[in-house]
Amino acid sequence: MVSKENENQEFTHEKDQNENNVESKQTNETVDLEEDITEEVLEERLDQIKEELTTVTEEKDKYLNKLKRMKADFVNYRNRSKKEKSKIESRTKMDFINSILPVIDNFERALKSVEEDSEFLSGVQMIYKQLLDVLKKEGLE
Repeated sequence: MVSKENENQEFTHEKDQNENNVESKQTNETVDLEEDITEEVLEERLDQIKEELTTVTEEKDKYLNKLKRMKADFVNYRNRSKKEKSKIESRTKMDFINSILPVIDNFERALKSVEEDSEFLSGVQMIYKQLLDVLKKEGLE
């Protein structure tokens, strides 16, 4: 009986070892399979990240170009505004000077018609001189 028990124990032991070997092989295969899946998953994820990076880079370039165009448009607008402002100032001065020229002509006529030794004449001459000085400062020659 002892020998049958030994045989049974040996058989059970062999059976356990075989099961352990099978489990070990399955575990190794599972690990290998997981490594393959992990590599595949990682490669897919890497491809997704590359696509996202490409998309984000294209979007960045699009916004950067838009910003550059807006900046150039603003510079052009500012330059155009300065030119228009300068033209308006010049036109305004010219209009003012043209409207005041008849007044100056009338001043000169009035000065010629007044007697030469009066206080009124010297006061009007001072006003006339002051008016001409102001117009010279504004660009009238």
